[in-house]
Amino acid sequence: MTCRSESRKLFIGLFAIWGICALLAGSLRAAEPAAQAQQMEFFETKIRPVLVEKCYSCHSEGAKKLKGDLKVDTAAGLLRGGESGSPS
Repeated sequence: MTCRSESRKLFIGLFAIWGICALLAGSLRAAEPAAQAQQMEFFETKIRPVLVEKCYSCHSEGAKKLKGDLKVDTAAGLLRGGESGSPS
């Protein structure tokens, strides 16, 4: 398996996780504060570290060269999507 296909699978998996988190975030408005805190802690401890380690170097404001015109370091960047224009 090539590095490129492994990276693609990793990104697909990460964005699937992000999608689940986005769905959970939609319910945050109605959730009680304790549930909100748990969900934010989950994102900050389980999701963000993976994005920082695997994605930010190519897909963030601080990237030397932004790949695919996709930024994953902001909610707006994820919702805008990359070159395809589809939300990530």
